[in-house]
Amino acid sequence: MSKTMLDRIYHDETMFGGNREKSLIRDNYACRDCGTEKSLVTHHIDKSGQGANPNNDLENLITLCRACHMRRHKGDNRSGSYSACEYCGNEIYVKKSDTGGRHKYCSKECRDKGNGIKSITAIMKNCQVCDREFKAIPANILLGKAKYCSRECSSIGQRKRVLMFCKTCGAGFEVEVGRVESGRKKYCSNLCFLLRKI
Repeated sequence: MSKTMLDRIYHDETMFGGNREKSLIRDNYACRDCGTEKSLVTHHIDKSGQGANPNNDLENLITLCRACHMRRHKGDNRSGSYSACEYCGNEIYVKKSDTGGRHKYCSKECRDKGNGIKSITAIMKNCQVCDREFKAIPANILLGKAKYCSRECSSIGQRKRVLMFCKTCGAGFEVEVGRVESGRKKYCSNLCFLLRKI
């Protein structure tokens, strides 16, 4: 059994008396307030979860998403409040320490749209290994980075071998593409590398 699995079992036993998974199953792995299936937590209805003797009865546990869980604890000595995203109107949690008003938007997309910043238009490129089309950012194309559609293709592409000629003796030798692009492979052997200055 993996360490992560053991940690989950321990957390379930110590924090929820072994009923966390049962409450998730009962609630169909969805938030009871908004219905989302993402970022789920288990909530003690009577808010006894952080106390010395939490009430871990299944009837006292419900499944919530993180946002709804924060809403349930809204008045419990939290150092912030809820406000609306200035672009889309979604509810966001704002800390009291945010005196500069940095958190006005719910996401980077809303922030960019709210500030009038156009999103970067991706350009379609063909992968140098599998020839599949993929989206690339123009800055990466200019830097010569947008060559492969995935890490797997990048790994294959970097291992591909090409013919080079030694700068000292002129002999031909094969080298991996990645070493050519980095400028590290110009000589066929260590001897030719040492003889380059003579």
